Amino acid sequence: MSIGYSSKAAAAGSESVEQVTLDSFCQFDVLLPTYLNIDVEGSDLEELIRATVVLLGCRPTIAVSIYHLPEQVYSIPQWLTETLPDYSIFIPHHRDSIYETICYAIPNENIKQGSTI
Repeated sequence: MSIGYSSKAAAAGSESVEQVTLDSFCQFDVLLPTYLNIDVEGSDLEELIRATVVLLGCRPTIAVSIYHLPEQVYSIPQWLTETLPDYSIFIPHHRDSIYETICYAIPNENIKQGSTI
């Protein structure tokens, strides 16, 4: 059930979708991510944790939603900072409401001196 902008994953429902972890998808080095956009309706931190091996190995730029649950505003940036110490964290806001707040994690080697986000 969608509740508008603040939708989140729910245990109840009749739709099923086949899922594969990012780690298993990337295990054969066929497609390795350089950019990840994560917006999984409240399960964003869990998805980051499941993708730790890929994040550490491939060092992609990450855009992750932090507005589905109130604690995501601090828990996701904290996890990224602790897990990916050579990344810079940016949290710009893309709307005039609390929705669409995105946390960007960019590998330091991909940030040009003097550039702005």
